[in-house]
Amino acid sequence: MVVPAVKVAWYRFRHTLRRRSAGYLGVVVLIALLGGVSLASLAGARRTSSAFHRFIAASNPSDLAIDAGPYDQEMVDKFRAFPQVLAAQSYIAFDVAPLDGDGAPILDQSVVQGEWVGSRDGLYFDQDRFAVTSGRMADPDQVDEVVVSESMAALAGYHVGQRIDIGIFDDAEVNQQDTSTDAVPTPKDRLTVEVVGIGVFTDEVVQDEIDRVPRVLSTPAFTNQHLQWATYAWTGLRLKGGAADVDAVKQQYLGVLPPGYPHFFRTTSTTETQGQRAIRPQAVALGIFGGIALLATLLLAGQALARQLRAERDDLDQLRAMGAGPATTSAQGMFGAGLVILAGTALAAVVAVAISPLTPIGPVRRVEVTPGLSFDWAVLSAGAVIMVLVLATVAGSVAWRQAPHHVVSRPGRRAGRPSWIVHAGRAVGLPVAAVAGIRQAMLPGRGRTSVPSRSVIAGAAVAMVAMAASLTFASSLHTLIVHPRLFGWDWDEMLLASSGYGNLPRGPTDEVLGADPDIAGWSGVTFGSLELDGLNMAAIGAETNGAVGPPILSGRTLGAVDEVVVGEATLSQLHKQVGDTVTLAGDQGPVTLRIVGTATLPTIGVSHGSHTSMGTGALLDFSLIPGYDRNVAGQAGSGPNAVLVRFRPGTDVAADRSRLADHAAELSTLSNSLEATDVQHPAEIVNYDDMGSAPAVLAATLLGAMLLSLTLALLAAVRGRRRELAVFKALGFTRRQLVATVMWQAAVIVAFGSLIGVPLGIVFGRALWTLFAEQLYAVVQPSVPLVAIAAVTLGAMIVSILIAAIPGRAAARTPTSVLLRSE
Repeated sequence: MVVPAVKVAWYRFRHTLRRRSAGYLGVVVLIALLGGVSLASLAGARRTSSAFHRFIAASNPSDLAIDAGPYDQEMVDKFRAFPQVLAAQSYIAFDVAPLDGDGAPILDQSVVQGEWVGSRDGLYFDQDRFAVTSGRMADPDQVDEVVVSESMAALAGYHVGQRIDIGIFDDAEVNQQDTSTDAVPTPKDRLTVEVVGIGVFTDEVVQDEIDRVPRVLSTPAFTNQHLQWATYAWTGLRLKGGAADVDAVKQQYLGVLPPGYPHFFRTTSTTETQGQRAIRPQAVALGIFGGIALLATLLLAGQALARQLRAERDDLDQLRAMGAGPATTSAQGMFGAGLVILAGTALAAVVAVAISPLTPIGPVRRVEVTPGLSFDWAVLSAGAVIMVLVLATVAGSVAWRQAPHHVVSRPGRRAGRPSWIVHAGRAVGLPVAAVAGIRQAMLPGRGRTSVPSRSVIAGAAVAMVAMAASLTFASSLHTLIVHPRLFGWDWDEMLLASSGYGNLPRGPTDEVLGADPDIAGWSGVTFGSLELDGLNMAAIGAETNGAVGPPILSGRTLGAVDEVVVGEATLSQLHKQVGDTVTLAGDQGPVTLRIVGTATLPTIGVSHGSHTSMGTGALLDFSLIPGYDRNVAGQAGSGPNAVLVRFRPGTDVAADRSRLADHAAELSTLSNSLEATDVQHPAEIVNYDDMGSAPAVLAATLLGAMLLSLTLALLAAVRGRRRELAVFKALGFTRRQLVATVMWQAAVIVAFGSLIGVPLGIVFGRALWTLFAEQLYAVVQPSVPLVAIAAVTLGAMIVSILIAAIPGRAAARTPTSVLLRSE
């Protein structure tokens, strides 16, 4: 029986294809476009998520970078002798400034605002390779070629092909310069260099704002020629065991340092982790968009297929009357549905590949290793299988259920009971058109007049859940960004000395801040690295019970010298709890400290070195920070690396910041510049502008999909219930009442979807934000935009009513006499 049934179905499909081709083509286009967008979004999310990792891997990265202070070739040789080290390459910083026409240094574009680095032996050329985004890489054998970072190009107005006259200064002479006069040091060498390229260093693509130091990179030829005027240096180490060898190499390095010598590290794994956390919101947002688009594809395409199959009811009745069996009538529409599904899915994959060059999104796009078309076979194949299986199941179910044999076998199954909502509408005296519209929205009908009303309400509810959740997440993200306290910045301004490496003159600084009536309090802090229970980490040294400090998440702040506050992630790495003790490897031997709390630590510290972030690091008394830069009373030149300043509530913050910047300029020197620093965003949210609109776009897309689905459903309902509408018209309904009936139907659908979806969406959005904030180790403070949600819900209601006017007018033009005569 199956083979003859298939032959009959195939015969009828071939001979009715032309009549149904327009409908089939419409469904194919729907699957291809919506499905292609969904697959492209899902593949783009994966491409975005992996882009930074692939970029780092392609740069031949160092595993560990060490700041060993002044350049010392012997120290670099010691690094190379470590058994875990595969390669050690360095860069050296120089005191360089552009020269004006008279040969005088232009200090506002010198190392005061940026950093001039020279590769010693290939760093940034073949290890941690500089990524050129415009122009080309400098020739390592040319003394007069440089490349500049994008931030330096923006600061100084540099462009590819520009030639710059520069002076190289002796660091010792600069440090001894008398700052009480306007005299400036004399350049030791003069040179004209050409900017041949603009780009980014590997740690600049996604980075903490504290690390945004404009840089110029010169060649090994330049470095070797001017080595006698070298200042400090960083050395990048490639290790045999990769990140697994980092801790062991740190210990060996600390073993060759003099006691109390400052040490700063930067690990590629940390840079990569921060970068991944920073781009994750964008990748997740794109993935959510793709998932919602895929659901919309399945929903809309499934409904379209169902309508296409239901359009063949009359043909099925004729086949039944001619003696066709259940297999023949059930298989009648499956050839067309199968062809539509396969063709639409194949085209969706083509569309996804065609628009793949638009990804990755965000800051990693400009350094994508393999730009252009992308073939993500995992997403394409999985998505294709899902679309084919789901849509085929929908088509098969509709074809089986609408076969005349099955319809006859379940008479009255869907008769249903009158809705209490309809009774309530009558009881409160709603107009007859309103009651009719409510009835059509809530009751699916039966037989030929049945419409999927419950599924439409369910779809509206799902869209409202996603809308409310998206707006709640977007509002919480905005709250996080505009309230820096939530990511650790619990003050207004920071005075920073030489990118965290210098010291503020404590006496004059206290005098300036104490004389300002608009300043409520300030605290000096010192930066460094230390070991707690053998775990090396960045730390902030502060005064106990300081006037200003980071927000505490659990426990309390510092109250004594033998106490420490740590980040939540660090607490987990230490396998400790608040109240436990840890051992600090101090200068004079081990020191026992008690963990008294956890905090959302700010992203502050030395530029390009290891520094605290929201979840990692430690806060302890400044006297425990290793190194010679800590503030010891009476020690000449001592002072904190930075001062955290909080203004009094209600003051003019802009004026206060301007005044503080003026004082900072007065206290600055060329060798120890002091700057007033505004809020410094961590890498995790530094790109919030790029993804801040993503939740809103997602919410708008979901509402658009819901309204499109509602429009199609209303059109189908009008077609399916045209005989019922004709009866209404015969009973005296005016055209205006028929239009109102359809409008009430749309309003009720959206209203019930909102009543169900909005509260669930708010709960879901708050939970989603709490999970997100906890992963960032930020202060959890979800925000629910009730006014915005209410406005969007009301707007969706109004738009749905306006849209309903289209099928409502079609209902008003129902040919009553023709339809009733056919009954």
